[in-house]
Amino acid sequence: MSDNLLEVRDAVIRYGAAVAVAGVSLDVKEKEVVALLGANGAGKSSLLKAVSGLIPLNSGTIRYAGEDLARVPGYRRARNGMAHVPEGRRVFSELSVKENLFMGAYGQPRARAEQRLKGIFERFPVLADRRNQAGGSLSGGEQQLLAIGRALMSGPRLLIIDEPSLGLSPIAIDRVYETIRSVHEEGVSLLLVEQNATLAMDVANRVYVLRTGKVALSGDCEGMRSQEKLLRAYLGSPVKEADPED
Repeated sequence: MSDNLLEVRDAVIRYGAAVAVAGVSLDVKEKEVVALLGANGAGKSSLLKAVSGLIPLNSGTIRYAGEDLARVPGYRRARNGMAHVPEGRRVFSELSVKENLFMGAYGQPRARAEQRLKGIFERFPVLADRRNQAGGSLSGGEQQLLAIGRALMSGPRLLIIDEPSLGLSPIAIDRVYETIRSVHEEGVSLLLVEQNATLAMDVANRVYVLRTGKVALSGDCEGMRSQEKLLRAYLGSPVKEADPED
């Protein structure tokens, strides 16, 4: 029996005549962090949207916990333990922080939602302090924490995060990645899209690099750090040298 929680095979996604994803295959194992890297337009966000059911595949398969998702709508994927933090955070700007968080627990028993809300406020004291504030009034970093908290309200088995560092200050980025590490330590699997290779490879177990909709490189992060010239060629961004003591 496969130990993969998520399996994508030969995924193809088109927008009209344009091919965004051209036959990508990848796996995410239980309790693993997988990073999906690549430049703008490489197909990363499209692939995440297909995994969570926001857009369809033109061909190929996606399996989650052994189930073929071809006929599984997005809301059922969410109920089965998949949560998506979209690029740009997409908080409900006019709803309060508390109301935004409850949106992540939609359809759950009230008692369970209240218990999870308590846990989110303990994890993110800044959100507890701003619970009655409009989501749109928060800083970018606070909105990213809110978007992650909203996803965690569903109690996910697989957390999908798209560009969590985009547009944030260094301090906010550190807080977001501290959260990603702690969520992983709690046993949640993560599929992470990130343009900053250094950040992603510091938290991920394995990495896939997309170029023009195809997998150009893949492997464990330790091995990928030794291919810095290749990563520079595909990403145009430096990769931090591994510490000699690591």
